[in-house]
Amino acid sequence: MRYLVISSCQDVRTGKEFEAGEEFLPEPDIDQAKRLKNAGCLREIPDDAPALPGSDDSAVIIADLRALLGENATKAAGEYNALNARLIDLTGKNDALVEENTTMRGLLDEAAKEADKLRDVAKGFEDTHETDVAELDRRAERIAELVAQLEAVARPAANASGADQVDGAPTKTPKAKN
Repeated sequence: MRYLVISSCQDVRTGKEFEAGEEFLPEPDIDQAKRLKNAGCLREIPDDAPALPGSDDSAVIIADLRALLGENATKAAGEYNALNARLIDLTGKNDALVEENTTMRGLLDEAAKEADKLRDVAKGFEDTHETDVAELDRRAERIAELVAQLEAVARPAANASGADQVDGAPTKTPKAKN
């Protein structure tokens, strides 16, 4: 829809100022046209109406559009560059974390292997200790058996010789004098 400016106004999109009698170009969007019509700044021009003098400013319109596109392109390029820089930063941080994770995984694997070795050594000590304790118990029993056998053999021999005993140990008896 085409619009005729009936009171001075400004296009908020481009900042361009319009005077009464000009055609509002580029055409406003629906909401902007409604606001400007309600404010008494615009009136609709029938589609079949002839072009207004000065409304065939295609060079001005193209320049305005290029300026608008240029601003948007510059803004978009800036946003793209900022996002790209952020992406590069995050990629670097991610790579560092992957490397750190790989290093940590290697250290954990080494620690697990070392723990397995220590478990094997501890199990070996435990098995050796149990074997040593069992061997010492067997030897102590054997010694107790030998002591009992010696005592059993020593008593009858001491009694047969006529020696007195005190607490199971033979004593010397004085010889009789004639």
